[in-house]
Amino acid sequence: MQHSDFTAWQLAYVAPQALTTPDDITTMNLEWRAAEVPGSVQTSAFGLPLEELYQRDNIEKVRWMEEMYWVYRTEFVTPYVDVDEEVIIQFLGIDYQCRIYLNGRFVCAHEGMFTPVEIPLYGTTGKDELLVLILPFADTRLNTQSMKARYSFGSGWDFAPKMQSRGIWDDAGIIVREKLRATHAWVQTRLDNQQRADVTINVELSEVVAYGEITVSLDSVTRTFPIVQTNRLAIPLNISSPTLWWPNGLGVANLVELCLVLQVTGRNTVPFAARVGLRAVERVAAAGQGAEDIPLQLVVNHRKIFLKGVNWVPLDSCSGSITTARYRLFLQQFKDAGVNLVRVWGGGLKEKDAFYAIADELGLMVLQEFPLACEKLIRTQEFISLLAREVTAIIQALRAHPSVVIWSGGNELFHYWDLMDSGSERMAKAIELEGDWLAYSQNREWRGGGDTYDEPALALMGELCARQDGSRPYQLTSAMEGEGEAHGIWTWDPTIGDHRFRDSDTLYDFWLNANQHLYSESSVSSIANLETISEVLGEESHAYPDKKDPIWQLHHAFHAAWDNLPDLWLDLPSTEQLFGKLADLDRLVLANQWMQGEGGRFLIEELRRKMPHTCGIIWWGVNEPWPGLAGNALIDYYGRPKLGWQFIATAFKPTILSLRYPHCVARRVKPELWISHDGVLPFSGRYEVDARNLTTGETDHYAGRIASEPYTSQLIRTLLPIRLHAGTHAHITCRLYDGDTLLQQNDYLFASNEDTIPFDATMLGLIKELYTGE
Repeated sequence: MQHSDFTAWQLAYVAPQALTTPDDITTMNLEWRAAEVPGSVQTSAFGLPLEELYQRDNIEKVRWMEEMYWVYRTEFVTPYVDVDEEVIIQFLGIDYQCRIYLNGRFVCAHEGMFTPVEIPLYGTTGKDELLVLILPFADTRLNTQSMKARYSFGSGWDFAPKMQSRGIWDDAGIIVREKLRATHAWVQTRLDNQQRADVTINVELSEVVAYGEITVSLDSVTRTFPIVQTNRLAIPLNISSPTLWWPNGLGVANLVELCLVLQVTGRNTVPFAARVGLRAVERVAAAGQGAEDIPLQLVVNHRKIFLKGVNWVPLDSCSGSITTARYRLFLQQFKDAGVNLVRVWGGGLKEKDAFYAIADELGLMVLQEFPLACEKLIRTQEFISLLAREVTAIIQALRAHPSVVIWSGGNELFHYWDLMDSGSERMAKAIELEGDWLAYSQNREWRGGGDTYDEPALALMGELCARQDGSRPYQLTSAMEGEGEAHGIWTWDPTIGDHRFRDSDTLYDFWLNANQHLYSESSVSSIANLETISEVLGEESHAYPDKKDPIWQLHHAFHAAWDNLPDLWLDLPSTEQLFGKLADLDRLVLANQWMQGEGGRFLIEELRRKMPHTCGIIWWGVNEPWPGLAGNALIDYYGRPKLGWQFIATAFKPTILSLRYPHCVARRVKPELWISHDGVLPFSGRYEVDARNLTTGETDHYAGRIASEPYTSQLIRTLLPIRLHAGTHAHITCRLYDGDTLLQQNDYLFASNEDTIPFDATMLGLIKELYTGE
């Protein structure tokens, strides 16, 4: 197979009122400007450079572009091919609806971001001209009738702006290929034990073969099989001592070469080659799960895995601007921090191929959701057909990647709405304020999510996963609320967040009482990095945040989610309750980002202390598609970690010491010391703990040997209490050693609840010293 890119693209636009029919575009005299493919119209020569687009309120300057017809144009020479070859134009992703013209002739119309478009070419005509007309996308269709990525249109999301991207967002080129070829190949692996793998190699051919042979080579095993009257093969292969693909933290993410050679009398073919991973994936019930619940404990190669995951949203609101280098920047940081799973959120994309290739290489498992989110799934023939086409294309594109371990129908497509009302007095007041948002009702037409598990769209996606893949689990949606998988909380103060969690007074209360099996969306928000604030605000970057400032609101520091609450995502009241009114922006960023790290570490460590009852945590919103001024991201739009990232990376280590305590502000602190271990082998080491009263200078020292079996968590001891009188602070350092090697260190800070400002300037200085090295 040969592939060549188009050498040059141009772009123009037409107002809707200037077109009688879309086909008029082929005869119009337009203003053409150079364009990049892949790309987005908002970052084209008619829009703004990416480095300017997200500054201040510049996205308003490109709002007009959403109403226009956009036309891409290029010229090319059709390659010569012999009798056994074919040549096509291929688009891997067009956003969103288009009509394509070749030499002024209409050739096809297309809808969908994820189904490749292929146009056959015949012969040569000298220079050929290709036009791709991108149609306006009516917001009235929204997420009830389309398969456009949800994050890029509508009213915006709590982490993303309202900006409707369009363009040729993925690779496009001219391909010369053999007419008879293997179009797809993927493997299914069953492990009898670590020394033997029963592998099924699934192969799809471009046409039915009456009779021939196929030779398969995989992991040092080569066999030849006959082909008789078929274009679909399921080839069994037994591999001794297989080279297994392991998730990050459990072993090496080995990739092995798969080679297929077709031999058919009278036909020319070329070998098919791909790198694949041998691994067995299943899900079993977590400890304590109900008999009828969806199993939530992930098992890879017969090993239970505690999911240390992150939720991924698209890297850019202009999806055409996402590059391989940016994928690498983020995914490498995930691997280095001990992340083992990335949930590709259903309101986003089927990412570009490079994302999954890098995940394969780094051992990052992927929970891939289909592009649906928070919606009532309609049952029209038009939508169901579109859904089937797009989901099939996604499965076919990704099923060969060992990193993809779970399919999900999408984000929040079914809820047990009646379970959202706890019956408490506080919840009753919330219901009174918000009408029947929480009260159970049979009439749920306006709410996101299907009414039953029998929803046709959800059933269809499961059937497609079974038919087109069959090698990994499928779940209807995430979260499976009521079955032990939960979304939330996302805030330091639950009383100002999602209604479901307003019964908890503090983040600590919520997580100490958390009893679900898998938390597939949870986190704590914080203000952006100083550098990011400067990128967005320019000269005004050091002004203290103002809740009424339209730029701080536009970039989601305030009024970002749920009931237009002013303190989401930048919770100034909680910050000032701990640190008082801070003198400048530098101190605010340090204090608020420490709160994100402290809260995030506590929730992860507490869930790890609940192993194996709890089998994972997936941090909501680890990244962001534009530079938000506050949010749940731990690594910002530019790839720069926030302060909290180092807390989460420490909490994600295979073996950790952690403290269990009721709050960082208390009258007395008497924490429990725990070890949590999810490594491959039993652990044996030693610990040291120094608990220091910073006011009196008194220090208690603890040390001892410790051993732990894999996938266990256990209480080591309870520390002596420290009485926190007014003006008293404490610093407890926990260190875990393997011999003389320091594996992990945690520093915990405590202050007195008798103080108006518990974390005063002295404590802020200590935070700066401990976590920034300054």
